[in-house]
Amino acid sequence: MRRARAAKLDPAWVYTQLLKLHPPAATGPVSVAFSGGNDSTALLSLLAEVPALHSRLRALHIDHGLHADSRSWARACRAHCRLLQVPLVARRVTVVRAKGQSLEALARSARYGALAAAMRPDLAHYTEALRSVRATLSARNRLRHQGETPD
Repeated sequence: MRRARAAKLDPAWVYTQLLKLHPPAATGPVSVAFSGGNDSTALLSLLAEVPALHSRLRALHIDHGLHADSRSWARACRAHCRLLQVPLVARRVTVVRAKGQSLEALARSARYGALAAAMRPDLAHYTEALRSVRATLSARNRLRHQGETPD
């Protein structure tokens, strides 16, 4: 039995979907959480092909240190980012085991904290973008209400 080949995704289509989900990505920095697994590698590789995005794209790799090969995974991520010419921010976190909590939940919490810290410098851009969106929505609301108000 022959396996069907997966269709190649169009990077421009992926970027369009990103903009629908997150409009500030049209002008601001875009960070991809990059584990080095198939999904994040595919996403980063696709986005790196979008000329309008490439100069604003970066990868964030968080090494939990929970696996003996985690340092080699970080090296593989670094090599892939060099190939794509995408900057990589790599952080190593310490996951402290706590009684009664799953290791996966603790690792996820540490990863999210490290990702948030790495993206903190981007907040100024997104805060300004949100202000602009709010101002536009407020102006539209005022115009709509003016049209509904009898003279």
